[in-house]
Amino acid sequence: MSQAEQLWRRLNAQVIEAGNCMHCGACAGLNPDLVGIADTAAGPLPHLKRPPAASDEPGLALAWAVCPGRGVPFPELFDHLGARPVSWLLGPYRAIYLGHATEERIRRRAASGGVITALLIHLLETGRATAAVVVRVGLRTPECAEAVLARSREEILAASQSAYEVLPALHLLPEIANSAGPVAMVALPEQAAAVRMLQAAGNRGACKIGFVAGPTWGRTCIAARCAPSWPATGLDRKRRSARSSGGPASGPGGFESSWPTGGCLKRPSFTTTISPLSIWRATR
Repeated sequence: MSQAEQLWRRLNAQVIEAGNCMHCGACAGLNPDLVGIADTAAGPLPHLKRPPAASDEPGLALAWAVCPGRGVPFPELFDHLGARPVSWLLGPYRAIYLGHATEERIRRRAASGGVITALLIHLLETGRATAAVVVRVGLRTPECAEAVLARSREEILAASQSAYEVLPALHLLPEIANSAGPVAMVALPEQAAAVRMLQAAGNRGACKIGFVAGPTWGRTCIAARCAPSWPATGLDRKRRSARSSGGPASGPGGFESSWPTGGCLKRPSFTTTISPLSIWRATR
């Protein structure tokens, strides 16, 4: 058995089949010709497109090394970033602010005051980023979301609001690596951790990510598991409005997803870590 085959078997046994996969997509992004992502009842999981070859060993070895499903070495990451926290509950921080987007259109359309949306647009329009990794809802089907590289103000605005769906983002590493300049990223905790570990390893795609924003985060859903529950809601999943709102309409600390027929579902939320900007929504 080759080293590449052993690496895949170890990743599959200890992370994927063991139920430890964090669905970040890094293994697919590091091995785009070998590893794909498939939707399952356990969420989006990596799978082999073909048998591993000897040439796949470097990519699989790096995927194994940075896989957040094996655990995240927070003390070592904080040391690498030069930011040992005073509080291990809060993590390292320079300042804590209360704010919102000053542009009314962004504030009303986005979640959590539109802070991340406004910052991404600012980075794009000032040339500090050429693209941003964001999540869009309804691109292929009304009820599903996916990570994309947004390259314009309108594309970032279209990705505002919350998706609340388990989905990978780091499978876009090859596309990020080929970007003309720095890339911003909206990342969940495990995605941010994988990015930091990949940057420490010198990965070209991860090193292109110059800004990471951590959104309000907490309860997420797996699309395949939600399907059987749709009939009980009385709402037609194919007619979903494809818009999850975390703004004023839903109240602090939650979100609502509405339908043209007038129905809606609600859910609470939390936040992320290891990012220059971590957004919390104020709660009463």
